[in-house]
Amino acid sequence: MRYLQHCATLALFTALLLGACALPAAQPAPGVTITDAGDAAITSERRGDVLILDVRSQGGIGSAQVALAPGDAPRDIILRLHLRGLENLTFAYDAGSVQLAVASSGEPLVTQSFARAGEIAAQPIAAGSPYWMALGILSNNPAATPAIPLESGYFDVSVPPDYLTSADANFMLSWIDFYR
Repeated sequence: MRYLQHCATLALFTALLLGACALPAAQPAPGVTITDAGDAAITSERRGDVLILDVRSQGGIGSAQVALAPGDAPRDIILRLHLRGLENLTFAYDAGSVQLAVASSGEPLVTQSFARAGEIAAQPIAAGSPYWMALGILSNNPAATPAIPLESGYFDVSVPPDYLTSADANFMLSWIDFYR
């Protein structure tokens, strides 16, 4: 009897394992095209009217072009960056480019600047600016306080409100976890 129970348990475990292997891979959100991502793995997911772009970059330095299909524009776009630090994030679109940096030592001081399209010099911006990108530093362990370098966590960055209200359907992002 015990042998039959063991065989039944083993058969159930095998069926669950094979069933898990048959699950479809994560599919990109409809209407999102990601190109020129190099060795980064970038996936997209819609949660209601929020688009999440999940960026995993082994080398910690990279860039990508993103194009959104016209029409069903998201209310927010979150860039979820699985990096150990965020020395620089650039979000570029028709209006210009926003640069975000998080200090890699001491308090996680966040600085941001904006350069209009065609201009080289960037001007510092503050929360409340239409170009400001809200930032969250999150740990995979809810009980832990995230610290840089992030051992187990990610950065959530909302794209600028100005981009969301623009008619622009394309943007470029680039990132550096720590200067090397």
